[in-house]
Amino acid sequence: TIVNISFDGNCELKDKIVKLLYRIDDLCSLFKENSDLNKINNNPGEYIKVNSLVYDIIRKSIRYSKITSGDMDITYLSKDNNYNYHDIEFRWPNMIKIKAGMRLDLGSLVKGYVTDIILAILKHNGIRDAMIDLGGNIYVLGNNNKKKWKVGIADPINIRREPVGYLVLADMSVVTSG
Repeated sequence: TIVNISFDGNCELKDKIVKLLYRIDDLCSLFKENSDLNKINNNPGEYIKVNSLVYDIIRKSIRYSKITSGDMDITYLSKDNNYNYHDIEFRWPNMIKIKAGMRLDLGSLVKGYVTDIILAILKHNGIRDAMIDLGGNIYVLGNNNKKKWKVGIADPINIRREPVGYLVLADMSVVTSG
């Protein structure tokens, strides 16, 4: 995912955010053999101790699954469609178990989760104007040179990805999906 986080000043804060992004990717990626997510997926039937961030993301996924009546379900990769988010088991502290045949994918939630964390970090550090772009998940905080942010929506058909339109926003999120 292409990442672009824009705000004035504080290079140390930018470095802290980049390290956080790499850390969460290391924990949640399906493409990294030793990620906590793959430890869960590769050990069905066992409680697996995970990082508190992974535990929190998965707990929140259950909430969103309930809100959407199961339309947003991180178990969609499971071999047997009889499994769903109800079959994820939790044990405190930070232990998760899935059933044989189940697989979890956090891709639908991680960008939004990370955006919320970055936003909290920025606000905590007194940043009032910023743009967070995590590959299609965009959050604009405050203003851009005393004007609302202008966010383009790319044409998915056009090879040059030219915008089909713009949204003028402040303190709001826009999420698109190809």
